[in-house]
Amino acid sequence: QMWVVLQVQPATGLYGIELVNEPQARYVPLDTLKDYYRKAYKIVRKYNANTYVVMSELLWDDPNNLVDLGKEFKNAIIDLHYYNAFGNMNIQQNINFIYNERRQEIERLNKNSNGLLTFVGMYVCMYDRPTHIHSLFYA
Repeated sequence: QMWVVLQVQPATGLYGIELVNEPQARYVPLDTLKDYYRKAYKIVRKYNANTYVVMSELLWDDPNNLVDLGKEFKNAIIDLHYYNAFGNMNIQQNINFIYNERRQEIERLNKNSNGLLTFVGMYVCMYDRPTHIHSLFYA
């Protein structure tokens, strides 16, 4: 299924479409995901040449694995979903992790993007139950 993520006004039409939400590296091989994105991108372009095509990163994998698609796609976005479970760090360490690690990852993506835009579509931080995030994806 394709999910509409943004719609401006009905008169102006579709602003963007997300091709799939949160594919997980545990279940979806990277090559399979890229093939799907290529096919879905062509379908979207058949009906709309300018709407943004949003590609969710392969969860629990390096989002830089998708930047080569920037050479093939116009008006495309990598959607990042960050789940942070900070049970073993204090507040300042959490802030430092986000500022240093997440910021650097986004900067690398922007630098090597081949024209893809970067969008942080989900950002979750948990402090009191760090094992909860694990149960969401591996239960």
